[in-house]
Amino acid sequence: MAAISSSAAPGSARSATTPSAAPACSRARSTRSESRPVTTTRAPSAARSRAVARPIPAVEPVTTQTRSRRSRSIARASLRQDVSVTTLLLARHGETDWNRARRWQGHADRPLTERGRAQAAELAERLADIALDAVYSSDLRRARETAEAVAQAQGVDLVQLAELREVSVGSWEGLTREEAETRFPEGFRRWLAGGTGWEDGETYAEMSKRVLVAVQRIAGGREGNRFLIVSHGGPIRAIHGAALGMEVEAYRRIRPVEPNARLSAVCVEDGRLTELCPAGRIDELLARDQEERRKAAAQPPSPAG
Repeated sequence: MAAISSSAAPGSARSATTPSAAPACSRARSTRSESRPVTTTRAPSAARSRAVARPIPAVEPVTTQTRSRRSRSIARASLRQDVSVTTLLLARHGETDWNRARRWQGHADRPLTERGRAQAAELAERLADIALDAVYSSDLRRARETAEAVAQAQGVDLVQLAELREVSVGSWEGLTREEAETRFPEGFRRWLAGGTGWEDGETYAEMSKRVLVAVQRIAGGREGNRFLIVSHGGPIRAIHGAALGMEVEAYRRIRPVEPNARLSAVCVEDGRLTELCPAGRIDELLARDQEERRKAAAQPPSPAG
């Protein structure tokens, strides 16, 4: 992945328009790039220092050795902050009306349903005891509304990145599976086989490339920070696939789209993207973290040194 330069942070207005880059906050160092403007819930302060984003090297191949190392990493996983690791919690947006109707959304800007807003509130509650340094989201409304619930509850920055959008499905946007199969039978067969069915829009490889660039911006040079990324099914699978050394087309054949507002986690350690916790184990990790904090709180205070 290519290196991305950063520049100085903007002023300290409470609500501001900032470039598509990593935010500053009380627990995070700031970065900035000259790209698509986004709106944050809390503008970074000019007094805060900045960090130069560094590239995440190509993901190492999955071998017996790397698989064993990753298994050990998952076994000792904790959501407590580690100064050598950048932890990225991943969440899919809440439900929309097109989710309920099982329609391809792509870049269509659908709002959350009442159930989707409830899912966003529940996500914020689940993360209440996990201190985040910032929240990132796709700039599409369904992701932004989900992310806002968490960012506001935590009092941290929300930064929207267009690079975190769902894959663009072109002329398939708004179609159901049945409608796509009827109108584009050859493309539908390609899609069932794991490829890109639509002739316009983006390929999965193109989507994956821009998403991983965004991950680099967020994680590069940010060791010890913990961020939430609220995105879409395609980008989340692309991130997990990269962490496992798999092409997104292969990964999407073995891992279904995460349910709305479902959590999973990856980390960047020693410049490498690693799957920390697949979606099915995130609750276990949250529970373990809460138990560790409970035990720590029960310990008598240390004497002043």
